[in-house]
Amino acid sequence: MVAEKAVNELSKDDITELKKVNNPIKAVLLALECTLIYLGYKNVDWKTAQKALADIKFLEKLKTYDRDSVPDRILKKVKELTKNPDFNIERMVKASKAAGGLAKWCKAIREYAESLLIVRPLLAQQAKMTEKLKDAQDSVDRKQKDLA
Repeated sequence: MVAEKAVNELSKDDITELKKVNNPIKAVLLALECTLIYLGYKNVDWKTAQKALADIKFLEKLKTYDRDSVPDRILKKVKELTKNPDFNIERMVKASKAAGGLAKWCKAIREYAESLLIVRPLLAQQAKMTEKLKDAQDSVDRKQKDLA
């Protein structure tokens, strides 16, 4: 998956380098805001981002993030941020490899979560139809036995 690839391309050194930036550009801040929102932080400012980046389990949290259960309120916030013209992954990568990787991760998680909004109802409908088909097949089998 794209999100896993983005995180796997990041190293602790990349994160440390990002943490040490004094005045990040708007694009870098957007990548960090999205990441913090996904991780459940209430404050999504630079100071909070630096603390989050300092967490030795930061990359592990991204790798193990439950992408199948992104709450709607989080998805809505992230969607707004990733649709912002300043959310430019190429610009982020030039400013910071880590910010670019985080941005790719955020975008991939958003796209996956949005696809689930379409796929889940279809899977539920498929399950219902499969059950109806099984019931109908069982009924046919019983009637064929009665006729034999």
